[in-house]
Amino acid sequence: MTALSPTSPAPVRRPALAVFFVLLMVAAMLALAGCSSASPAPKSAQPEVDAAVVATLPDDFAKAFTEYDEGDAECVTTVTTLPYRYGLSASMTEDAVDLLREGGERLGCVAVLHVVNDDGDQVDIGHLAKYLPVEARDGDIVIRSS
Repeated sequence: MTALSPTSPAPVRRPALAVFFVLLMVAAMLALAGCSSASPAPKSAQPEVDAAVVATLPDDFAKAFTEYDEGDAECVTTVTTLPYRYGLSASMTEDAVDLLREGGERLGCVAVLHVVNDDGDQVDIGHLAKYLPVEARDGDIVIRSS
C-alpha cells in the first residue's frame, strides 16, 4: 500500500456500495448453490436470474428460487420476504418482471412470480396486473413473453 502525502486527497470510501455488492455476491452464491436456511433445496432452474431478481427488489426480500413445471411449461419463481415486510409495488417489481420474462424466454417457459412471507404464507401480488404487462392468477403474477 502506498503512503499518502499530507496534500493527497483521502481515498473515497463507499461502504454502502461495498455492502450492496457483498450482499449481491452472497445472494448469487446461495442461489447458485441452491442453499436454503431451513433445509437443502433442489437446484434452481435459473439461479442467475433468481439472484438478479432479488438484487432488483428492495432490501425486503431474502431469496428467490425457480422451479420448472414441465406439465404446465411454467418457471415458478418464489421470492421470500424478510420478517415484517408486507408487499410489492409495481415500481419495485418492474425490473424483476423484465428479468423473469427474459429468463422464461431462454428456458422456453411462462414465468410466474410467487411471493411468500418468512412464515411461508403467500403474499398476494395480483394487484400488480393493473400496472404491469402481467396477468394475475391466484395471488401470483404470470409473465408471458412479449
